Amino acid sequence: MPGSYTSPTGLKGLFKKEAKRRELTKYPVGRYRIFLLAVVVFANIIASYEGNLAPIVPMLLEELNITAAIYGQLNVIPIIVTALVSLFVGVYADRWGRSIIVLMGVFLTAIFIFLLAGITTIQGFLIIKILLGIVDGLAFAPIAGLVRDFSPQMGRGVAYAFWTLGPVGGPFIANFIASWTLPIFGTWQSQLYIMGTICVMFWIVILVCLRDLSPELRSKIYVSEPKEGEAAEKHQDKGESISQKTGLKGIFSHPVIWIQPIGIVIFLPIYFTMIVYGPLFFTEVYNVTTAEGSKFTMYYWLGTFIGLFLAGGISDRIGLRKICTLVGALSAIIFNPIWIIWGMSASTNLGLVGVFSFLAGFTGAAAYSPWMAMYSENLESVNPNIQATGWGFYGLVTRLAALLVALLAPVVVETTGSWKSWFMIAEIGMICYLIFPFLAIGQLFPTKVSVPPAEKAQ
Repeated sequence: MPGSYTSPTGLKGLFKKEAKRRELTKYPVGRYRIFLLAVVVFANIIASYEGNLAPIVPMLLEELNITAAIYGQLNVIPIIVTALVSLFVGVYADRWGRSIIVLMGVFLTAIFIFLLAGITTIQGFLIIKILLGIVDGLAFAPIAGLVRDFSPQMGRGVAYAFWTLGPVGGPFIANFIASWTLPIFGTWQSQLYIMGTICVMFWIVILVCLRDLSPELRSKIYVSEPKEGEAAEKHQDKGESISQKTGLKGIFSHPVIWIQPIGIVIFLPIYFTMIVYGPLFFTEVYNVTTAEGSKFTMYYWLGTFIGLFLAGGISDRIGLRKICTLVGALSAIIFNPIWIIWGMSASTNLGLVGVFSFLAGFTGAAAYSPWMAMYSENLESVNPNIQATGWGFYGLVTRLAALLVALLAPVVVETTGSWKSWFMIAEIGMICYLIFPFLAIGQLFPTKVSVPPAEKAQ
């Protein structure tokens, strides 16, 4: 029945009606576009902050009477669930719109955070983590799609640096709050109550402000931003798409869509290690307290912030995403052995530990934001209508990679008796990454013909 399909009385009808209400039929420009992008970044920070348990992992291990290896095993099912949800949600975000899915994910995650504070058994922990995995996967791909929607190519590198304020800013905030409040409250439950309260409060702001582009606008590629009152068509890339396939079939319509996410996760084991085991790594290597471990992890995320914006800005300026991500990767490849050899022991001066942590984040991030801009533009080259689908596949791959890190890192550390061994394995992954930018769409070096900085190259 046609009426039942759109009726606001049904759940599906209400969903569609609210999604339609949030759609913009004209491409936003100027301050309004910047505002909408800021709201998306803000939503991503809150979504990434929710459920970040790394600062309290040492206390959870004690509470549940388990080892780090068992903790990693308990995260297997939740991470797989999150990965699969991210993949399939990306398809629906391209089809229905992004904002309504983001709002559901952020709100439901906050609710489950409060429930997690009441667990007393391993079984209870696992059940809540699985439920968190389901709702946590809702926001990732739609938010990445929204960043693309509200950022023309000429500012895409910095825009995705802002996007990483979520995956990076979430752990930063979690570690910052833990480093200040754990000495005061002294319980892991306190961190979850603080987290849940903050997320519910800011969800209301996101509910009021978050918007979507209409399907017609999402299907267009903007090289630069139209000025107020100027025809948007002048700023669009009207080149033909490589493929017309959408949905899950669109992922395999061109190798770049699935090859590039695999490449970047090979580069990111240290990043995943800091997300899952950051404070634990510092407490075990340098014999510091959990609060001090959170502080050193915070320095890592601070370095990551700065590296992301600097590298993203440079890649926007010169328009050579491949070169920028390669140079960033080389800086991390050079720095990592220095940290392992001269700075990864209990006798290291704690001031120097903070410097090493900062530089590890900075050099790793220098490759990441140019890669994100490159991947987004490659998706546009293949088909503008598979942005969220492509990022959903990226979400699947990154979560499976994080799962491998959660499982393998404790085993390697226990077997070898040192975190150095694990970081040397990460170094091998960084080196292997160097081949992947050469497989992406786009020029490596400037051509003789003058080209706008971020013009899409076929």
